[in-house]
Amino acid sequence: MTTTGLTRRQLGSLSLGSAALSSTVLAAACGPAGGAPETANPSGKVTTVTFFSPASDTLGDEIMRDQTKKFNAANKSIQVDYVFTATDENYKQYTTAIVAGSAPDVMMTYDYPPIPQWQAKGLIQPLDQYKAEMKIKQEDYFANVWQMVNFGGKFYGFLQEFDVSLLAIGNDLVSKAGLNPNTPPKTIDELDDWNNRVMVKDGGAVTRVGIVPWRHGGYDQWAGLHGGGYFDAATGKFTINSKENVASLAWMAKSAKNYGGYDAVEALHKAKSLTGRPQYYDGTVVLHNAGEYRPVVYQKESPDWKFSIAFWPTVSGVTYGTAQTGGGNIFVQPKGAPHPKEGVAVMKFFAGADMVWDWNVRENNLPPVKSVANDPKFKDAVPLMAKWIDMLKIDKMKPALTTPLVDYFGTKRSEWGVKALKGEVSAQQALDELAREMDVQVKQFEQTKTLP
Repeated sequence: MTTTGLTRRQLGSLSLGSAALSSTVLAAACGPAGGAPETANPSGKVTTVTFFSPASDTLGDEIMRDQTKKFNAANKSIQVDYVFTATDENYKQYTTAIVAGSAPDVMMTYDYPPIPQWQAKGLIQPLDQYKAEMKIKQEDYFANVWQMVNFGGKFYGFLQEFDVSLLAIGNDLVSKAGLNPNTPPKTIDELDDWNNRVMVKDGGAVTRVGIVPWRHGGYDQWAGLHGGGYFDAATGKFTINSKENVASLAWMAKSAKNYGGYDAVEALHKAKSLTGRPQYYDGTVVLHNAGEYRPVVYQKESPDWKFSIAFWPTVSGVTYGTAQTGGGNIFVQPKGAPHPKEGVAVMKFFAGADMVWDWNVRENNLPPVKSVANDPKFKDAVPLMAKWIDMLKIDKMKPALTTPLVDYFGTKRSEWGVKALKGEVSAQQALDELAREMDVQVKQFEQTKTLP
């Protein structure tokens, strides 16, 4: 897919502590409210549940191991065997274990693309029985995340958190350019003006940039901010060459040209990393995309650096406050899980109210249900996420791509997108060709159920 910067898994760690959550709605939507998890095996025999965790970052690993210890201490009939499992090559070790008949009982993802792929291949189990038992209701969830765990009317996963980026502004350089960071750009035209005013060139080479759309946000985000989107989760169909998507790609290409060309911007990225945090602090990048987990890192790494967080600008007719879902932590049960009931008991615990609160406050992430977003206690616990909580109330977030062809599509879109960004083809030509290629691939997948 498009490079949009380091994920929170690659960031430094900083714990803010946790607090107790009293929301009964979250308990119903995500699982038991806390305490001892349900006993799936009351016979006295200890069942060991194997849990594949992708938590390679220091803080994420710490939280998940803490939560595992809490589960094991609270329930003696089920014990969790915590197994860190690398996510290289699109979670290859996870897929290989399932196909080989040696699946774990529970799997957690840090990224979203494996979920629709596993579901399409029949490698994860629907959880509708437990959804009914737990009284999980669609209206309790934000619409964008509900689509991430439901396919064909069936429920496939327990969501612990999800991610959305907003516009981050380097206050000092914006002010020096005669702009007010407290009145951010609300339209794409205003963003163009900001980019022009903060940009610096030296001998024709760009040395300072504002938003670089293919590296800050990416194709999905800017399509959404133009009123479009590349995939319709409701119909399960691609919407690649819609007029809104064409307009967004054309604007991205115009931005590249304004900076001196795609290659010039990429040369700066190679030299300085337009998605690396030090470049924000030294002023190479004045405007950029920030996940909800980043402000706490900014304060830790560069406490004197002044920044503001704002909603993304949009075109006329698109709600100011629209944003693009990145991914999320999802617990799923693989096909062939040796202890399915006990595995679900573990999943319920991890995705239950107390553990969801624990994760989201310590990691500064977004919980999947509306009750938490509206809970003053949560907002008080994560003060640096105030703008994101305002965004949640607007609830105009675009979902992640829920197609099983997500990886293939991302690769092909990047190929045609770069051609448009370089001016080799028009935005219309690029997306028409991409649509044609995807039509062929969709038909092939429907016939063979084999992913490219």
